[in-house]
Amino acid sequence: MKRLAAAILLVLLAAAAAPTRVAAAPHEPLPPSGDSNLSSAQLLGAGRALLMILAHPLVAAAVHDHSTFTKGNDSQRMQRFERTDSMVAGLMFGDSAQVERAANAIRAVHSRVHGTLHAPAAGLPAGTPYAASDPDLLRWVLASFVDSMIVAHERISGRISSEQKDRFTRAISKRVGKPVGVRGKDLFENHDALQRYIKHMFESKTVQVTDTARSLATPIIDPPLPKPLGKLARATTLGLLQKELLAGFGVKRTRGDKARFGVIRWIGGPLLGRVSLYTRKLQAGPFERAVIKTLRRVRPRRRRQR
Repeated sequence: MKRLAAAILLVLLAAAAAPTRVAAAPHEPLPPSGDSNLSSAQLLGAGRALLMILAHPLVAAAVHDHSTFTKGNDSQRMQRFERTDSMVAGLMFGDSAQVERAANAIRAVHSRVHGTLHAPAAGLPAGTPYAASDPDLLRWVLASFVDSMIVAHERISGRISSEQKDRFTRAISKRVGKPVGVRGKDLFENHDALQRYIKHMFESKTVQVTDTARSLATPIIDPPLPKPLGKLARATTLGLLQKELLAGFGVKRTRGDKARFGVIRWIGGPLLGRVSLYTRKLQAGPFERAVIKTLRRVRPRRRRQR
């Protein structure tokens, strides 16, 4: 238990002590120094972003038919998460060459993912086609990603102004969206545009949690991590998730979830306030790498045989 407690502390401190090496890419400069502190929020908002993404019926169908992220043992799932996260981090923090490699890898995967709905879903008839390279689906993925990072930072740290939200939304939309195929007209110029789009997607019922999405959500809501960390991850994801999606996925926040999210906000707020995405030259995914590296070291000690 002492080793696990120390591991949790190391994970939290990793956000404030990440190594520095890779400069921001010159082709799409990020907002000025001090605008936001959102690097750690990439991981803290990951569960929320994934559930938002799955709430689109066509995305859920594509993941169900083509993805292996729910298959295999815990170690294999963690490795797949790390590969995916490394590609996203390459887009976020890499130089021009790293951004190009990450975008090429993502586009290559998307080119192989296409099919049709096997059954009616959320008002769409069976046989409705889907493709991971569909610009409309890519826009929803981008919106889920950007919105979740901002919400995670705002709910846990609470230090981000309207101007900072606008700058971050605009910069990440161009930096991440353009390379993977989001159309120029679909990029978000400010935070209000992002919020209007998300509101429209919910109100129009374009986004609607299906049985397929619910079947994929378990390892996101209750991730295969050592028990204390898994409960903290669950509490964070559910604490950040919209009420519509909590209801759609059929989950309720327990008293324990609420209490643990309170702990995350108490501990995570000061740490996020110290980690600036724009004032440091970050390695791709430093916080995420620290989490994975630390978790792999947390193993129960074997009892000595007498």
